[in-house]
Parts: sequence; structure tokens; C-alpha cells
Amino acid sequence: MPKRLRTDSELVDSDPTNQRPVKQRKMGSAALVGPYTPRTETSWVPGQRETHKIVKLAPTKPFDSVPPGFSATGPRRSQKLNHFLISRAVVLESHKKTLHLSAMGAAIPLLIQLTASLPHALPFDRSKIEIQIKTGTARVNDELVPNDEDEDISLRTRDKSALHVVVRIDGGDPELPAEAAKQRRIKKRQKDEDQAASDEDEDAIEE
Repeated sequence: MPKRLRTDSELVDSDPTNQRPVKQRKMGSAALVGPYTPRTETSWVPGQRETHKIVKLAPTKPFDSVPPGFSATGPRRSQKLNHFLISRAVVLESHKKTLHLSAMGAAIPLLIQLTASLPHALPFDRSKIEIQIKTGTARVNDELVPNDEDEDISLRTRDKSALHVVVRIDGGDPELPAEAAKQRRIKKRQKDEDQAASDEDEDAIEE
């Protein structure tokens, strides 16, 4: 006589002593008690369809510290990807005493590591090496290229964190005439702005 298949209602026994012990199934590092039922729901929610392609434009370079007509980057080298060797060679081979280093975004930790390692590789006394660090924000632009050819390309502006490091060795290079004149113009403009602000305050007090 063939065996009759039991239904789901017959599998459940009201007597707890007749039930089989429940095995623990491990999922990862946590133990799950009871039968494991895979979830059909997911936390991923599909977003809207992308209508534009984002093209990140090259950021504007910081202002050059040399007057027009002079090279601010130096000649090309075979180790162009090794910034440590380039910085060391600028001091030893080009006999420069001032280095201007800048970085943005993900390159900031690399610049900090380079700044901390450079004094150990230079044949100068540590007391003669001065490091000045400035933080700031740089504004960069992105192109939004639409998938529809009939639409125009638009620009998007966003801000990125920036770091500027100045390394001076034995007092640094002497100020060039153009740089000294620029500093005088900045100081004169600041003085004029302060004088105008003080005049406005005096006029407000008299009224």
C-alpha cells in the first residue's frame, strides 16, 4: 500500500514534546533561531533616471607666485608622478628656497604626508625649515551634458576643500619686485577700506 503524503496541518503537532528541536542557522556572525526565510524586500530603491551626464572640469590653478615670463612649475622630469622626488630636486638642483604646494579633495592627505616627509630628506637643519599651512575652499565647475541633444549644456558650481603649503628654507627666496609691489597694493587697498569703514561709523554717530 503506497504511503499517503501528509498535509501541512498534519505536520504541526500540538504536543511540544513530539516536535523536533529547532536548529540554529548562522548567517554571517549572528545566529538566527528558527527556520530561515529569505526576505523578498530590498532596501535599494531605484532612483530617477539620469537625464544628464556629469563632466568634471579641471579646477583653476592657484595664482602663480612668480611674475609673467618666468616658469612656475619647472622643467619636465621623468619621475613626473613622484612628487616627492620633484620637490626634493627643486631644492637641491634648482637651488630654490621656497616651495608652494597645493592640493584639493582626496589629494590633501598626500600633500600632508609629503610635507611631513620632505624635511627629513633635505640636507638642512630642521630649525632653518619653516612650513606654513593654509586651508581654504576652492570653487570648481561641472558640465551637465543632457542626454537629449536638443537641450543645452549647463554648468554646476560646487565647493571643494583646499590646502596650500609654503615651505621656506633658510628664510626663503628674496621677494621679487613684482611680488613686493603686489603686497604693497594689497596693504594699500586694505588701509583704504578700513579708512572708509571708520568714516562711515563717524558719520553714523554724528547723525
